Amino acid sequence: ECARIAVGSRMIINATSRQLEALFEAWAVTPGGKLYRWDADSMDPQAWVLQSVSVAPVAPATTPVVVSVVKDVSISSDGMLCALTNEGKMISYDWSKHASTSEAKWSYVNAGAANVALSLSRISVGNVNSIWALDGEKKRIYQLGPDGWQARTNEGIGISVAAGLDNTVYAVNAQKRLFVWKNEKWDLQAKASVIGFHSVSVGDARHVIAFKALGAEHQIWQFMPDEKDVEKQWKRFDGV
Repeated sequence: ECARIAVGSRMIINATSRQLEALFEAWAVTPGGKLYRWDADSMDPQAWVLQSVSVAPVAPATTPVVVSVVKDVSISSDGMLCALTNEGKMISYDWSKHASTSEAKWSYVNAGAANVALSLSRISVGNVNSIWALDGEKKRIYQLGPDGWQARTNEGIGISVAAGLDNTVYAVNAQKRLFVWKNEKWDLQAKASVIGFHSVSVGDARHVIAFKALGAEHQIWQFMPDEKDVEKQWKRFDGV
């Protein structure tokens, strides 16, 4: 059983052809906070492998930190893999140490001097330069910059955020309306049908999925980028 699953890829150099090729990656977090990785080469049909999470120490500490509970995980199509510790701190994975059995493979990401107490609940990695997060308790959305996390909403505003490979970013606000990040600000998707969402997922600008929960009914809505009528750009995934 998974509480969270992340699918992406990473690039390697093929040992025979010496050409770059993409390897599929899938990671998951269980409801109990255990982190698993899909082993595509395993003979086991249930090829989810439990991962140990050892994080490189931050000076002056010298001993790696073993993280026993993970809150969230996200991986992009360019191989940027990040996770959240139970304390809401983001860590990133070093693929150059993937085969190592002795080194810490994870490192804490600089949150910024002003964000020492920040505790995140969700992350979304679009690419190595587009990493977003949600403080679910305070309903505030953040973007990772060179100096750490930058707030992109006030408190009480955001309930979901998702980043795509091409830097497309969507969010859902507390009123369950959809917004897209454009020109350093949030642009309301102010269509009559685009209300009532609780979360969103982004592949790129042309591939956006949003989710509604109407009582016991759960709906999936899809963005239709080629639809000229703005009132019809969002439709039920099942064709309704």
